[in-house]
Amino acid sequence: MDESEGGPVAEDVRRRIVSMLDAGTLRPGDRLGSERDVAEQFGVSRATLRSALVPLSRAGI
Repeated sequence: MDESEGGPVAEDVRRRIVSMLDAGTLRPGDRLGSERDVAEQFGVSRATLRSALVPLSRAGI
């Protein structure tokens, strides 16, 4: 697995963010907040959060 894809925890965070978008809780273009705050919200490290966000960003999400 490519390091930028992260592991299972990063995949879970990615899925949760996509679910928030699908549900309308989060809208395209909304700011997520600071890296620290969002990592705390999801209960993950900042590195894991970055691993979750990179593929979403590359996909234009």
